[in-house]
Parts: sequence; C-alpha cells; structure tokens
Amino acid sequence: MKVLVLSVTAGQGHNSCGKAVVDACTRKGLDSVMVDTLLLSSKLVANSLDKIYITMTRHTPGLLKKMDDDMLSEKRIHSRQGTTKLIGAWFYKEIENCIAEYQPDAVVCTHVFSGVILTRIRRQKGLEIPLIGINTDFAMAPLWDETDLDLYVLAAEGMRNSVIKRGIPQEKLFCRGIPVHHRFASTVEKGEARRQLGILDKPTVLIMSGSMGFGKLPQVVESLDRLPMDLQMLVVCGRNEKMYQRLNALRTQKDVRVYGFVDNVEVMMDASDVLLTKPGGLTTSECLAKGIPLVILDPIPGLEERNSLFLVAQGAAILATDQYPPDDAVLNLLSDPQRLQQILAMQKKIGNAHSADDLCDEIIRMVEERGVRSGEGTLPKE
Repeated sequence: MKVLVLSVTAGQGHNSCGKAVVDACTRKGLDSVMVDTLLLSSKLVANSLDKIYITMTRHTPGLLKKMDDDMLSEKRIHSRQGTTKLIGAWFYKEIENCIAEYQPDAVVCTHVFSGVILTRIRRQKGLEIPLIGINTDFAMAPLWDETDLDLYVLAAEGMRNSVIKRGIPQEKLFCRGIPVHHRFASTVEKGEARRQLGILDKPTVLIMSGSMGFGKLPQVVESLDRLPMDLQMLVVCGRNEKMYQRLNALRTQKDVRVYGFVDNVEVMMDASDVLLTKPGGLTTSECLAKGIPLVILDPIPGLEERNSLFLVAQGAAILATDQYPPDDAVLNLLSDPQRLQQILAMQKKIGNAHSADDLCDEIIRMVEERGVRSGEGTLPKE
C-alpha cells in the first residue's frame, strides 16, 4: 500500500506533521513518501513563499489576521471561492503529475493549499482514492470548507461541532489529534532527561518560539531571571540567528542554555517542569502528548489566537498577557502543585501521543474498505 503525503513549507509545523504520518506508515509496513507541494514547482518558489509568510507573520500580523478573518467570513464567500479557484489552478499540473508518477493508494495533505488542489483534480479527473486533509491547528483554518476530501483530521474532539457548522459532514471527521512523531509517546524520567542534556537536576523552564524564532524571548528570559526561586532555563529560538546571538549575549544570574533548531524537543520536554511557547498547532500537540504545563506566549493574530482560546477554555494552558506576564505565570505554577495537576489532567483528555498511528490505521481501513486495487482509482501515467 502506497501513501503520498503532500506538505507545504510555511514554518515547519506542516512538515513535522507530514513526517510523523510517513514515520507511522513506514513502521506499519506501508510505502510512504512526503513531497513539498511548493517544491514541485521550484526551490525558488518554495523559498520565496516561505519568506513572504515569515515576513508577514513577523512584521504585518494585523494584515495576516485581516486576510484570515476575510477567508472565514460568510460575507466574503465570493472572495473565498475566487481564492480557491486561484490556488486550485496554481500547482494543479505539478500535483497531478506527482500523483500519476507515484500511483498512491491514498493521499494525505497537511495544508489546505494542497487540499484545494486535490479537490479540483478529483472533480476534473475523477480521483477515486481516499483523500485526507489534516487541519494542523485547534481551530479550522480558512478554506478547508471549500474542499471535497474523504476525511478531515482534527486536533481535538472539542472542535467537532464548530467544524460541522462550517459545512463539513460529521462522518468525515477524525478527531484523534494532529499527528505527532511517535517519539512523543515515550517518556524519559526527568532526572535522566536532564542528565542526557547535561543540565542540573533542578526546576527547569523550557522556552520555545517556534521554528522561525518569533517572540520576545530576551524579555521573557530576563523576567524569569528575576524570580525569587532557583530554576534554570532552556531556550530554543529556531532558525532565528539574530535571536540566538541576542540570547547568548544576555547576562543572567540563573543558568540559561540557548539552542537554535533542535531535534530532541521530546527530551527537553521530559526534562522540564513548565513550557513557555507560541501556540503553533504542532508544538502544542506535542506538548499535550507529553503532558507538560503550558504557558502561551505572543500568539500570532488569527489561527494562533484561536489556538490559545481553545486551549485556555479547555483548561489545558495558561495565556500570558501584559496583565499576567510570563514570570507571574511560571511562579504561580511552580508554587501550586494542585494547579499543575489540573492542567496535566486536562491535557491528558485532549492530547494523543499515538495520533499518527491512529491515522495510519484509519488510512489502511479506508483503502481496504474502498476495495480499489493498487494503481487503480488514481491518475494514469502519461
């Protein structure tokens, strides 16, 4: 059985999700590969669009929010349909050729961009194989309701009703969590995790800003450095080299370890008592899978704001604000074991460390139920 995963590089969340799906499928004996939709055109196009997204997120978040709100508004239905047609035509031929070449038994997309194009291919070419879309946030991203796929993967059961109201049939919803890598299903004892990282065995705060290194990390570190308690900090600043240098230049009383892009976040989470992070869908899903008290920092207007609203409403996170800054949140959490346990209990209800395996099992079931033999129901090679 062959599973094609289509991702889009807009940050690293969609790619991390896609890699988790490929990993789960591979471990279950399936032939699976991930392709960056944008790279099907050219590396220049992919890098340019990624840079545009990063620039807008960092410098014009208000514009990003307006675009997001417009795409969600029923009053903007003609605008949404126009955007859908534009996207559907953009990489149509590239994805069509990719499917024809790989001959998959199912296609999974981790970004609505690919979902829109798959919908157009299905309607024009009669694509019969299962098509699965993964919404990588705790609120449905714009335009998913303009697609026609067989299964929609949601971050949590609590999203179901809001998605149904957007017009997606209940029978198409799979509310088992955003796929995370199976590494997040295992746990290293806290002391051992700290030994692996080469840090002291004492209260530890993990601070992350996503793969692109957004946020006011120096101010957060300085405020925690003034807390009247003994703790250490692990700070991950992603691909932001300037942020990395700024953090290393700080003079602090407490022990602060600064990292760039890392591949052992799961060990860092095991070593830590509290996580401060921006509320990207993948990072927060990994946090819920692990079970670590979460303080949300600087949500980007739009989807990250809605992620925050969902997680705080569920009791699975605390949102730091100007009125309730990160240092107050950390101090109160580390001083209140009962509150910590309440948050962990709610995270356990929402999180799913086996989400990728669960999705893989569902893909296998869908392919077998459809009864289409390998190489049939897809697109012919030219």
